[in-house]
Amino acid sequence: MKKEGQLHLDLVILDGELIPRIPWWFSPKSKIKSRYLFRLYTQLIELSNEMFSLAHETSTALVGIVKRSYGHLLGPLVGMPDLPLNDKAIATYILEPGEYIDLGYCYDIWEKTKKVLESLRGNKTLAKILMHRTLWLKKVLDYVEWSGHTRIVLYKSWQPSYFSLATKVEVWVSDILSIDHIIGFLAAHTGINGVPYQVDVVDSMCRVPKTLIFETQQEIFKSLSEKLRDTRLAMSIAGLTNPEKMSRIGFR
Repeated sequence: MKKEGQLHLDLVILDGELIPRIPWWFSPKSKIKSRYLFRLYTQLIELSNEMFSLAHETSTALVGIVKRSYGHLLGPLVGMPDLPLNDKAIATYILEPGEYIDLGYCYDIWEKTKKVLESLRGNKTLAKILMHRTLWLKKVLDYVEWSGHTRIVLYKSWQPSYFSLATKVEVWVSDILSIDHIIGFLAAHTGINGVPYQVDVVDSMCRVPKTLIFETQQEIFKSLSEKLRDTRLAMSIAGLTNPEKMSRIGFR
């Protein structure tokens, strides 16, 4: 709509990552193209490429809010590849309100992590972890155009409080908005829960009704029971969900 002159905006904020998590086995030359997962990842990559292409053509900045952040990208970048804490935990501990850590472009993160991996000697467990990380980043760089120009940033809200969570974001800057402008805007509109106000509002407007979730899970349970011919096993599988949300779908 912006490209066609029907909409005027400078920044798009997504509830989730900008960069898709592409599995190590994915390849356009794969012989399993008929499989459902392969088709899904192919469509996801095509959609991501279209998003970045439109953002480039229209000088639109993009931000992806990574809520559940378990990544360990920071350790290798600061010479501590065996650091046990994840990025969000470290940023929450060391950052003051309004401060941020820019990990750099995805391409640079991949390159630096690869060098650390090549320098490891004797620690097979750590080497395996870093190898998986570099493979994932390489897949993204190979198949998602412009992804190498996406920056990964950790910041804290301007709002002072006794305790506030850091926020991890993936940022695509534009000709109009620099990284400082974007993070400054986000920090001014983020609460102590580490989520920008705009995302919180949209999230509250898009909640799936409890009844629909319950009915969906019951359909899954019914289908599993028929296929497995084992009610107990079907209930065990259908009940695999976030414990905090069990009550929302009718389980007690």
